[in-house]
Amino acid sequence: MNAVWKRVSESGHLELPEDIRSALGVEHGGRVMIEQTGGEIHLRSVAEVVARVQALTRALVGDHAEISSDALIAERRREASRD
Repeated sequence: MNAVWKRVSESGHLELPEDIRSALGVEHGGRVMIEQTGGEIHLRSVAEVVARVQALTRALVGDHAEISSDALIAERRREASRD
């Protein structure tokens, strides 16, 4: 765990140290998800959020190709070409 003390500016801004941004894979101007749980906040990069959603989807759906996003997109394209 990497912990540092920082001050929140009057406008509510918080500067993330470069090593933490780098570890999260967040570049200048990059987006993060901020989650507040009890008295804590957690920052997650977009890549981490996507990876978690994909893992949850795999756990729920498994290897059912008929429910994959690629299969859904292909089905919608077939329907659109019929119109």
